[in-house]
Amino acid sequence: MGKIVRIVYWVLVIIALLYGTVYLIWGGGDDMAGSSISLIVSYILFALALGITLIAAIGNIIQHPKASIKLLIGIGVIALIAIIGYNVSNGEVLDSYIDFGVKTAGESKLVDLGLYMFYSLLGISLVGIVLSEFTGFFKN
Repeated sequence: MGKIVRIVYWVLVIIALLYGTVYLIWGGGDDMAGSSISLIVSYILFALALGITLIAAIGNIIQHPKASIKLLIGIGVIALIAIIGYNVSNGEVLDSYIDFGVKTAGESKLVDLGLYMFYSLLGISLVGIVLSEFTGFFKN
């Protein structure tokens, strides 16, 4: 299966490069003319990578159920952060939010949820990196 995915990947990349080059040469002078096909190919490759990753992760969970306890704990922590972030946000909609398409309190709460998730996971990852570096420093 690895060879098939690699072949499909390179075929899509070559098609995108050829289409982009041809469209830029004969596309009427528009600077952004060939970018749409590249975005479409990027979306296709992202969806393909996401699908393969999910299938591999589910297969690993099925094959090794005891080892997946840490994964389930991580998913639970992320879900807990999401629930807390959604409940903490006040859902306020300012006039400046409307310029960016946020018109309802629910949309504002989702934006706040995303920000709380980002900063929480960033903080957790930075603490984890610092702790792992310190423990590695003292072990040697």
